[in-house]
Amino acid sequence: MWVKRTFIDPAPANTAFDATDLETGDTLVFPTNHAKAGQSLFQRRFIPSKLSDNPYLAKDGVYEANLLSLPEHQRRQLLEGDWSVTEGSAFSEFRPHKHTCEPFDIPPEWKRFRSCDYGYSSFSAVHWFAVDPAFATLFVYRELYVSKHTGRDLAKAVKRAEEGDRVPYGVLDSSCWHNRGQIGPSIAEEMISEGVRWRLSDRSAASRVAGKNRIHELLKVDEDTEKAGLIIFNNCRQLISDLPVIPSDPKGTDDIDPRYASDHAYDSLRYGIMSRMQTPSPFMGMPAPSYQPADSRFGY
Repeated sequence: MWVKRTFIDPAPANTAFDATDLETGDTLVFPTNHAKAGQSLFQRRFIPSKLSDNPYLAKDGVYEANLLSLPEHQRRQLLEGDWSVTEGSAFSEFRPHKHTCEPFDIPPEWKRFRSCDYGYSSFSAVHWFAVDPAFATLFVYRELYVSKHTGRDLAKAVKRAEEGDRVPYGVLDSSCWHNRGQIGPSIAEEMISEGVRWRLSDRSAASRVAGKNRIHELLKVDEDTEKAGLIIFNNCRQLISDLPVIPSDPKGTDDIDPRYASDHAYDSLRYGIMSRMQTPSPFMGMPAPSYQPADSRFGY
């Protein structure tokens, strides 16, 4: 986990990034009395290595056969170079090369929306979605992951992120509508007063399991298009970091482990995919077929 947090999570593979303190997230810089004071101390880069990169070991297939006999998570780590997977992961089907992509300009006709799981002492996670009308593929194209933000602070950060972007609505954790004290505005009301509109998320008893099952459905790769139903821009580092390591419930239920605390990005994703706008049907706009009975008295 230390290797993953230090080298893999901060940036896509083969991309250099400034080294940061793992506890605070602050960039490591030269001290004040140094000639380079304030500049980045050094950079890190994750360079993936696979068995196929070593022709000597891969030539006779013996070493590959040994790796194929390992448990799935070890096989993916050592054979495929996929260090995002962990043992007991709730979403073991997640593959960065299948479920992530380079950012691109979202066509203006694609429908967009956002989702949010709010937290002040912990973290607030906000994600932006776009729906490809051709294949109904859901793209997560932007992410905001911040701590110690009040409702108004978070709303202002959302507005800054959406400059030049038309996002008609968002889905917010329904607990944000709970009143604080007797007459104080709720967190949702504070955000709406700043011009950031939200809908209530589904927090019913079965919503968590239904949301998790829906994520599994979207992670499937279509046999015809060879594309997954959910694709994440590779600059959404927190979601990409969290999704493959979320543990399954050890009691065997269909939910994630209830003791897992870093579920803010996951909950935001779940709120979004369970309430997104439907893509247009090819039959939309066509006149509805009218029924004309042969006998008006009997209706047939």
